[in-house]
Amino acid sequence: LLPACATVTGNALDTGALKPGPHADTINFGATPCQCTNWDNKFRKGMIIVSWNGGYRDSGGVVTIHTNNYCVSQDNGIHYDTLNLTLTLTNNGVNSLAHPIYTGYVSAAYINDSGKISWNSNFNLEWIAGYNPVSILTTQMVITGSAVGVTTTGVSFNVTITSGLQFDVNCKYSIVAGKLTITEGTLAPRYVDFGTGTCSGKATVEIGGTFYTISL
Repeated sequence: LLPACATVTGNALDTGALKPGPHADTINFGATPCQCTNWDNKFRKGMIIVSWNGGYRDSGGVVTIHTNNYCVSQDNGIHYDTLNLTLTLTNNGVNSLAHPIYTGYVSAAYINDSGKISWNSNFNLEWIAGYNPVSILTTQMVITGSAVGVTTTGVSFNVTITSGLQFDVNCKYSIVAGKLTITEGTLAPRYVDFGTGTCSGKATVEIGGTFYTISL
């Protein structure tokens, strides 16, 4: 899925599957805009560094991802959002449905464009499709958890997933189902509903009893 303008250094990804570690690989999109035409068509710059100890499908395996000057453009390369984070993911075996399950946390994360939004989060992840055999093209995952952070104006916010967010790689909008609640300062809570599994690119937001439809 990576474009020709992105390079991978390290040898743990050379067979298309993460090998038991410790290992580290760097995905480098370069200093000039790199368009991911085989992915989501967005422009990217900077690096994503992936390291792990143990196979990502092995119980107890730990994967750590952090970024270095990583930027993504939402408007065809005109403006870029800088994303900084460290994400740690631990494999906890399988659940009663034989789905691989993980716990994770994100620390020291921020997005910086015209202003800085920072947050930390804890989450649980269930890999519900595309795991046996492993297939990136059919992968679906469900995430639950919460995050706390600070907006560009210095106001604290909290995000809680109240019904698991389902991610589908075959949907260009990523999220196809689930619900979450956002609280920010003294504002009324925002209740966001992504639907029940259709790749619609739409979500419903309820604020104080009034409903709005937004595009993802």
